[in-house]
Amino acid sequence: MSSSERTPGPWHVGPYYKSDIESAQGRIAECGIARGPRADIDAAFIVRACNSHDALLSALKWAQSVMVRHKSFCPANEERGVCNCGMQRIHDAIKAAEAL
Repeated sequence: MSSSERTPGPWHVGPYYKSDIESAQGRIAECGIARGPRADIDAAFIVRACNSHDALLSALKWAQSVMVRHKSFCPANEERGVCNCGMQRIHDAIKAAEAL
């Protein structure tokens, strides 16, 4: 799913019920069946994750390109070259983030 298919951000918790997730277009979702502290915390976490998603994905892609370009030192194999352990973790995170 591309970012153009989801409700545009930024998202925020609702002004009346902190378990509601809203955007400029209106209510997006409600966390939990029952309102309460846990639903409020979950909604705030979802809002924070959604609002930071694009920036985090961009930073990972940048880090990946820097590692390739500068052939980052890899402590796992102590050789000069692309850090395969770090690259794999970055690759897996990017794949998971884009798998929507």
